Amino acid sequence: MKVIGKSPGKLYIGGEYAVVETAYPAVIASVDRYVRVVLSSRSGAVGTLHSNQEADQTFDWHREEGRVVYKEDMPFQLVAMAQQVAERYLAEKGQPIQWAYDITIQSDLDHVSGQKFGLGSSGAVTVAVIQAVLNLGAYPWQPIELYKLSVMSQLFLHKKGSFGDLAASSFGGVIAYTAPDRAWLRGELKTRRLSDLVQMEWEGLSILPLEIPRELQWLVGWTGRPASTDYLVQAIQDVVHQEEREIAYVRMLEDSRICVVRMIEACRTGHAAMFMECISENRRILQEFEKGVGTVIETPLLQQLCQLAIEQGGVAKSSGAGGGDCGIAFVDDLHSERLIREAWSEAGILPLEIRVAERVTYGN
Repeated sequence: MKVIGKSPGKLYIGGEYAVVETAYPAVIASVDRYVRVVLSSRSGAVGTLHSNQEADQTFDWHREEGRVVYKEDMPFQLVAMAQQVAERYLAEKGQPIQWAYDITIQSDLDHVSGQKFGLGSSGAVTVAVIQAVLNLGAYPWQPIELYKLSVMSQLFLHKKGSFGDLAASSFGGVIAYTAPDRAWLRGELKTRRLSDLVQMEWEGLSILPLEIPRELQWLVGWTGRPASTDYLVQAIQDVVHQEEREIAYVRMLEDSRICVVRMIEACRTGHAAMFMECISENRRILQEFEKGVGTVIETPLLQQLCQLAIEQGGVAKSSGAGGGDCGIAFVDDLHSERLIREAWSEAGILPLEIRVAERVTYGN
């Protein structure tokens, strides 16, 4: 038997950084670059894992007392935990997988050099592995199940962040997202079964579908410098404990909330001008925030990316953690889109051919 899991990457449109706090919204787009996971059943007790990120290596796995076990030096801990969580969930549902299988992972989210584009590869691979294992068990999953199992998988690995990338990869399309209360969730994980937690309402969590106003053209540029979300989020969390900088953090949270609520309304009503205003405002909020806490979100090349878009009548901002990776721009005519792409290329910024991914509905 052979099954496939397929999960899109993501880009933040607005609300990054603030969204790591419960009740502060973000707008996130899934993108049509994918992680694909193929599972192939095999005889015997040992399965294998192979990824195009480590093309010359194959890793063996087996089960001990029903648990998936790899060697400790296996670099794909996200994959191993996602596999374990999905198998545990199926067992709780009375549909255990008791045979071995080979795992093959192929990602479109990276540059040919191997550098990450900043499209949420860790989130996409987590969701794709869980989806593939559920497919192998012939389980008719819903997107919310993919999301919740993916969050629990990453919490077991002590991952930080809002898990907005997991929501975008699980649901597809564009979403308005607020993160669950992670302290509450960690407490529940200690005492409840996965299947019980999936069925529960999660405190603070909200995932709603949106559409970017149709008359706008969306551009994505890659600056060539990968950023680490965990590192940058931790840097922010470290500095906010310093009393003299806490004011900047609190101001950013409230300003971001007001801005993103307007952005969501612009998406719901198709109000392109309001949406573009919100993109510019969100950029200003992040610029003030980085000054206040003394970190770098908008690098010089991201600044240039934004300025080149503005010169052609567009709006632009960094996307996600900043510190490198991607910037996004919006314009309302095709001629300006072409000019921005040309200007970016001349400046050493790689325009990416990216569109919003289709919505995920259900599995099997």
